[in-house]
Amino acid sequence: MVAFGLIAYIIVRTTFYGRGALDFLVWLPSTLPGIVMGLGYLWLFLGTPFLRPIYGTTFILILVASLGSITLTTQILKGNLLQLGAELEEASSVSGGSWWRTLCHVTLPLIAPSWRWSACWRSRPRRERRVMLPCCPRALTSHSRSCS
Repeated sequence: MVAFGLIAYIIVRTTFYGRGALDFLVWLPSTLPGIVMGLGYLWLFLGTPFLRPIYGTTFILILVASLGSITLTTQILKGNLLQLGAELEEASSVSGGSWWRTLCHVTLPLIAPSWRWSACWRSRPRRERRVMLPCCPRALTSHSRSCS
């Protein structure tokens, strides 16, 4: 999830030359059928010599499951960063804050609710994700931070 936030930040906030290609790569897992992605992961882990020892471990399952949510999480965070605007980060840097301090004390607290929501949403079973509602039923009435 941290890597997805970094990808969203790079796509929205930087002038990196490969932003378009990075955005395309984020959408790629959603455009390919699941069987193609599964065979691609299998081929990757069996065909690469230094990845072969971790084949069949729980780490691979966690990695592949998290890569399956790259599109959803990155798009939610991109939308949040676009709505946030760059003025708050500029105000922080004008006030003498470093980039790291701005990220930790301005940007991350403002995108944290979207981050938590996407984590809760992705961890739910597919049959419960038919209607796109907040994963916390009390989120509409209170400021609860739990995901149950």
